[in-house]
Amino acid sequence: MLPIFLVGSPRSGTTLLSAILEVKFNIAVPMETHFVPYYSRLLWLWGDLSIRKNREKLVEELFVFLDIWTARNNPARSIDDYWGVSLLSLMEQKEEIVSAGETFGAMAGKMFDLFAQNRGCENWADNSSFYDVEPIENWDKHFPNIHVIHLVRDGRDATISWLKSWFAPTNFSDTTMRWVEHVTEKKSWGDNNPDRYLEIYYEDLIDDPLTIIAKIGSFINAVPNDSPINLQNSPYGRVLGVGGTHDLLKEGDIKSSNKEKWLKEMPIGDQQFFEYMAGVALNQFSYPLKFKGFNVFLRCFYSIKRFVFWFKRLFIKNFYLRKAKSALPVIIFVAIRLGFSPKLIIKLLR
Repeated sequence: MLPIFLVGSPRSGTTLLSAILEVKFNIAVPMETHFVPYYSRLLWLWGDLSIRKNREKLVEELFVFLDIWTARNNPARSIDDYWGVSLLSLMEQKEEIVSAGETFGAMAGKMFDLFAQNRGCENWADNSSFYDVEPIENWDKHFPNIHVIHLVRDGRDATISWLKSWFAPTNFSDTTMRWVEHVTEKKSWGDNNPDRYLEIYYEDLIDDPLTIIAKIGSFINAVPNDSPINLQNSPYGRVLGVGGTHDLLKEGDIKSSNKEKWLKEMPIGDQQFFEYMAGVALNQFSYPLKFKGFNVFLRCFYSIKRFVFWFKRLFIKNFYLRKAKSALPVIIFVAIRLGFSPKLIIKLLR
């Protein structure tokens, strides 16, 4: 199966795109997994993966990670709500995963393959929308022929949506710079790997979904079916459409009006600051700028504001919680070797 990874900044529409791929291409998309980059940089902890015992330990701990992370993915839902659309549904197939090969990529790929097969789907995709930027290289080195679909949304709309969510950054400045970091990192990888990178725009997707679907089909060498786009026909869309984070999915259709909200909802001062901080990135992705320039006073003011933001970034309230999540594989690794059972670890950390 072709490794397909959907990437974008938070609130850029990757969940909507995931549901569309399920409906139009029979592609299985599990709940956001997040384990590939986190484990990618820590594989030395498990030693030589050509040794079966080491692979068994790694796979066992992967499922502990997925159990904890999946349950915390949205506090408004119980894990029972989305067990069947997550990789947790593969718990009884650990043996097949361990036997898939002697590399992390082989085992991770087998997990996605099994998920697709169990759902009767022809292929799979992983929706990877992280709070902090995770370099695409962390996937690329484990999955030969990775194909990346980068969904870009106007950062001003993405910011408004992100700040309304339960997992929002603590301030507008933080959200602004994270959007810039996300889109430019992914664009940079795409520039270096043009044959395996497709850049599409959220605004185009909701305005003319059939054209974008045809473009995706050419990219992944697949023919979309003739079924109408009803997002409730996607198991992924049905599950994620409840809980408050992706409510538009439960309405079934694509909302073409869900754009340019920043023009009415974002204060003028925030609009100016966003353009000052992210104007280069907006231009790079052909989003129009509203302001022609900034006078000396505003330049000085925004420069000071930007400096204060960078200083405060290390101390914002959720900084250490995010770092704890990325360190979760190490926490699980140490806890198991200290004698804690997987069930107890899940109970304590979930």
